[in-house]
Amino acid sequence: MEMAVNQKIKLFIIKFFINLIWILDYITSFPSKIYSGAAVTAALMILVSFYIPGTPTNIKLTWVSKKYSYISDYFYESVNYQNKHNYPQVLGVKTTKIDYPYLASSIEMPAISAKSAIIIDKNSGKTLFELNKNLHLAPASTTKLMTALVSLDLYNLEDYLIIPYLCTLSDSQKIGFSVDSKVRVRDLLIGLLVGSGGDSACALSTGKVTANEFLNLMNKKAKDLGMDNTQFTNPVGLDGAHFSTAEDLYKLAQYATESEVIKNIVKLKNIDIPVLNSDGINSSISVVSTNKLLWDIKGSVGIKTGKTEAAGEVLIYEYKNDKLDKDLIIIVMGSQDRFLDTQNLLFWTLNSYKWEKDA
Repeated sequence: MEMAVNQKIKLFIIKFFINLIWILDYITSFPSKIYSGAAVTAALMILVSFYIPGTPTNIKLTWVSKKYSYISDYFYESVNYQNKHNYPQVLGVKTTKIDYPYLASSIEMPAISAKSAIIIDKNSGKTLFELNKNLHLAPASTTKLMTALVSLDLYNLEDYLIIPYLCTLSDSQKIGFSVDSKVRVRDLLIGLLVGSGGDSACALSTGKVTANEFLNLMNKKAKDLGMDNTQFTNPVGLDGAHFSTAEDLYKLAQYATESEVIKNIVKLKNIDIPVLNSDGINSSISVVSTNKLLWDIKGSVGIKTGKTEAAGEVLIYEYKNDKLDKDLIIIVMGSQDRFLDTQNLLFWTLNSYKWEKDA
């Protein structure tokens, strides 16, 4: 059946409107089946009723379905292709994958005294806040995390070390071990990470290798962890040519908390550690954590404090909420009040960001 020119023009107009409806569907995200079904039905009705006069209805319908079925087929195929490749479609609603956690509220950032800080969502690896993250600053006793890692490479936890006289003179916070007393490596690690004992650090760094060899192992492990802006000059964290950055301390913390031994130690609030004195008498020393946030904030799980004259106050802190899948590491360096800074950063983060399991 041949068509007149005016009929072809009218059919072209109908095809144009069908394609226009597809474009509207793509832009406005309306369900494609509503548009396509309505459009094709309307087109057929118009064709049959108005645009091919003088021909019996059954012939009109047969001609339309054979001659111009490609219009509706093209429409359906095009929309389905876009739906499959651009987004998943559930019950006619377009959805996009949300990258959690995301910034949901524009709450004003709290003022902090720290010279450098970083907040990282440990599960996703996303940095939620940063301030001078690559600024070289003294890490103070957060250094002892690296001391612990190297010690775990060198010793068995049940090994005993003898506390040398030199270590009782350590110019730092001490646990209070007596000369020639014997202490298990496990308990020295507790003294190191919970009580921030310089005498623990000294004993661990000289028990099997020389002090210089131990220091070389610390710096080698730092390089292995990608801590390219870090240099250790002692296992205690004393001031000197001794520096790191907030970003590097995150790498250290991330690796350290993969160790079940370290993870279980840094969450301790207080504990008594046994000591075998040189006279053969057993005693114990009570060790209290230097991290007050373990008491102050529910969900605190460690990990290490630091404080010297050059460093100011330093804190590597971890917060976990397993029910809501939240695991944050906050690091502040060069702070005047590490606990207040960290607390303010934590509360700002929890109120500003949304996680997938948040109500």
